[in-house]
Amino acid sequence: MIDRSRLLSETFIRDVEWFETIGSTNTFALHLTRLVGDLPVLVGTEHQSQGRGRGNNSWWACSGSLTFSLLISPASFRLSPAQWPLLSLATGLAVCQALESEPPHIDLRLKWPNDVFADGKKLCGILLEGHPTQSEQLVIGIGLNVNNSLAHAPDEVRQRATSLCDLRTAPWDRTEVLISILKALAAQFQALGDDSLQFAEQFRQRCYLSGRIVTIKEAQGEVTGCCQGIDDDGALRLMTELGPRRVLAGVITAIGD
Repeated sequence: MIDRSRLLSETFIRDVEWFETIGSTNTFALHLTRLVGDLPVLVGTEHQSQGRGRGNNSWWACSGSLTFSLLISPASFRLSPAQWPLLSLATGLAVCQALESEPPHIDLRLKWPNDVFADGKKLCGILLEGHPTQSEQLVIGIGLNVNNSLAHAPDEVRQRATSLCDLRTAPWDRTEVLISILKALAAQFQALGDDSLQFAEQFRQRCYLSGRIVTIKEAQGEVTGCCQGIDDDGALRLMTELGPRRVLAGVITAIGD
């Protein structure tokens, strides 16, 4: 179990709700938006049965993973609503920086808009959600494969996902990992509020999709093109058959070389 006292004493978290089993940490955190005043609040679980991903995707969490949500007030980091779309990338960047502080070296990349890849496979997923009536608060959900080995998972799963224990072939201290991530999150949110252009250069350097052919499902249809990186505002830049195209939101359905 996670050491709750250390989270409160060593990070910017003001309260912790940690469960053995829960449907969705994001759903629980959204229910707290009208009930708490001192933020950030962390909601975590050992087992999640009804986790959500982007679009219609689900997020399944099993024993050994880190599954948690942060309820934050972006204004406390001087973040305007126009910067909120960048928080998914800021969160992914924080995860990368936190994990890179631990040996061995892992090649960590950001897969726009909300995943962290390790050695070409998905390691972490991120989901941002807002409450329809509490517009000043935001929930950031994070699912990270830590000690939930995928060594015996079906081939299809092992080809597209990985976990920290498989990369290091040894267990990780989940409390230490979580504390490192929370410290990195506080630093990244502050950096984004202070200088969004310098922040943008950091996530551009880690873009997993740069130079790859990608297909993205948008509200109005699909678009395919070669990724040219990420703009300052978080939009994905594509070069399509019809010319340059910026994509602000969507779900990636295919990635080529």
